[in-house]
Amino acid sequence: MIKAVLIDVDNTILDFNKCAYLAMHSVAKDFSITLPKDIENIFHTVNDELWKKIEQGQLTRDELHQIRWEIIFKKCNINADGKKFEKEFINFVWHTAVPVDNAIEILNYLSSKYPVFVASNASAKQQRARLKSVNMYNYFNDIFLSEEIGAEKPSKEFFSYCINKIGFKNNEIVMIGDSLSADISGASEIGINTIWYNHNGVKEPLNAIYNYKIDSLLELKNIL
Repeated sequence: MIKAVLIDVDNTILDFNKCAYLAMHSVAKDFSITLPKDIENIFHTVNDELWKKIEQGQLTRDELHQIRWEIIFKKCNINADGKKFEKEFINFVWHTAVPVDNAIEILNYLSSKYPVFVASNASAKQQRARLKSVNMYNYFNDIFLSEEIGAEKPSKEFFSYCINKIGFKNNEIVMIGDSLSADISGASEIGINTIWYNHNGVKEPLNAIYNYKIDSLLELKNIL
């Protein structure tokens, strides 16, 4: 029986893709840079690869901010300062929050039935500010952020910390998230139930392990 909910933020309840799109085009305009038409695909490919390295302990968040746009500009043959661009890009994203469709409705629903907790790898200050800006912050009983815990999803250390703080057994908790690697595999390995929210409509890997898969947050009402 489920007694508590863990939920990811970016591309689960806040649309990081939309925020990133707005940020990159706004900053590019300020820098007088013309971005290629496929810049979104390039950005997400590079960003996903870098975040996987963070999840595997091969890269830090600070290192990502040093190299992300340097790598992207090199792929696009753009002669610009990637570090300066990244600084302005992050500043824009920090102050931009776009809820995923039906996110507020589902947080209302979940919080009326269960204690709900955030589980996120994003910057602590950034995530708290963004959740407050869209009036989501008060839906949560607590907010678990890797930067404050000292361990990243999908590590056992991260999820063990969450379990200890929540106070229920592993199998009485469910993790909802869009990332099979960070959210779903990490939670599954420690015995937490999982719901994969395929926010981006990606092709499902053959080795994917989860309890439920949803394409819309509203489907959670049929599960929880």
